[in-house]
Amino acid sequence: MQISKIFAHFAAVLFGLTAPMVTAQSDPGTQTLTLDGNTLTPASLVDASQGGWTIEVSEDAWERVATSHEILIEAAQNCQKIYGLTTGVGANKDQSRLGCDSLLNEDGKLSDETVANSQDFNTSLLYAHAAGVGPALPPDIVRAILITRLNATLFGGTGASEEVARQYQNFLNADIMPVIPMRGSLGEADITLLSHIGLAMSGEWEVFYRGERMSADVALERAGLDPIQVFGKDSLAIFSSNAYTTALSALAWDELSNLSAVSKAVFAASLEGLNGNVTPFLVETNALRPFPEVVSASEDILSLLTDSYLWEASDTRPLQDPLSYRTAAFGFGALDAALEDLHDVLVIQLNGSDDNPGIFMGELSARIRILDQIYPVTVAGTPGAVIPTANFSPLTLVLAVQRASLAAAHVSQSSAMRTIKLADPHLTGLTRFLTTPDNVHAFGAIQKPFVALAAENRSLANPVSLDYFAVAQGIEDVATNGPRAARNARHIANNLRTILGFELMHAAQAVDLRRQLTPEINISSKTHTMLAQYRRHVPFLSRDDHILTNDIAESDAYLAGCTQSDQNTLIICE
Repeated sequence: MQISKIFAHFAAVLFGLTAPMVTAQSDPGTQTLTLDGNTLTPASLVDASQGGWTIEVSEDAWERVATSHEILIEAAQNCQKIYGLTTGVGANKDQSRLGCDSLLNEDGKLSDETVANSQDFNTSLLYAHAAGVGPALPPDIVRAILITRLNATLFGGTGASEEVARQYQNFLNADIMPVIPMRGSLGEADITLLSHIGLAMSGEWEVFYRGERMSADVALERAGLDPIQVFGKDSLAIFSSNAYTTALSALAWDELSNLSAVSKAVFAASLEGLNGNVTPFLVETNALRPFPEVVSASEDILSLLTDSYLWEASDTRPLQDPLSYRTAAFGFGALDAALEDLHDVLVIQLNGSDDNPGIFMGELSARIRILDQIYPVTVAGTPGAVIPTANFSPLTLVLAVQRASLAAAHVSQSSAMRTIKLADPHLTGLTRFLTTPDNVHAFGAIQKPFVALAAENRSLANPVSLDYFAVAQGIEDVATNGPRAARNARHIANNLRTILGFELMHAAQAVDLRRQLTPEINISSKTHTMLAQYRRHVPFLSRDDHILTNDIAESDAYLAGCTQSDQNTLIICE
């Protein structure tokens, strides 16, 4: 990767705006993702968010959307008070917008006046809630938001009209990405940001059409699409969700999951550079206190070192290594467990409804039937009801994201500590700062940047879900800062990859120096493969001292191209 592009990337990821080192995208429409509201995975979401996918929808899902909307309208026609439809929203929920006597026409259906009033009210909602701050989100995040919200709509809990759902699909397939500001959500539904999607769908505001920024109405005309007319609960269904928080969290999960594998491979090389001890990772060692995630991480490490010289006796090998080496499986295991939990939470979040009110379809319990605020209805043989909920709270997801962030910060801290140790001749038996006869300083001065990044990760890992105060006249007195938590997780991932790049620089240098001292030494075949690939990007520091900034960037770029081929092996890194 060209160095100029690497530095441009670093600037772009400063606030977690884009996935680290995204590779070239395929041509639009070369792959297909079929959504049904029930089976979207975090991995599929992340893949499709990069572009080049056609989004299709199952027929069952379209039927579910239609039934959900009809249940909403039927409940309104039965004179049920419905938040955002017959009443105001937020602190204005106590204001009745439509009395039942003026709601219906002589046939018992919503009158033309009611429909017109609802359309005006929905449009007003979009205007009033479009209040974001900061630069526009990049296409991968916006695409992930649209896919996330479309799938939730297909689940059937939103009550949105089919027109809204189809517009999500239209935007995705036509490559129309609404301009969405980066900041402005407290993380209790991303209402002030997602409202821009509804405006764009209606032909207002701005979008990126095939990468070019323009007015939404112009983009719709060029794409051959009609603007939608929001009605009923459409505006709430569009902006009262956590699609932004969820999309960012899925991207963070993907980035940290890949780094979990990368970090173990780098550690294996680091342990060989140190001439370290494998006993902390033995089956017998972990049998004394068998935390499953630690056992699993230890198995990964040992697999990477199966044929390493570290299994051979050595008079110079210490009995015990520094803690950053000895406890590595605990850090890796904690990250793996946190990411597994985050994945499971994301699966539920992606395939459910975080709407208020929500549309329930199915047999109702006896208790709900006696509540005077809920009117059970049946549409086309499907029973259901419109139910006030608190499902807009993403606390479960945000806590899972913060747990992963904290674990990743521990991994980055330990990596920084190990990198310092690799430059210490008292621990390695090699030269100070891994110098050669042809240089003086080698890695003597570059401890500062990775320590600075590790310190930054410590700060980013601090929980932010309690940093809020009450708004909306005290009604909205709980929040989570979901987007901020997810952005922090992505920033941590970006820093962690760079920190691991520093460790790999030192590990590769240490291994090469050790080979010079003992040419017959057996480096693990898996480590050898990775280091051979790495040396095509970052050469052995054998000559006079030189500017290391480019080596640091290349090391980072190399790790960004690494992915897993199986549980323990990295495929070729770009």
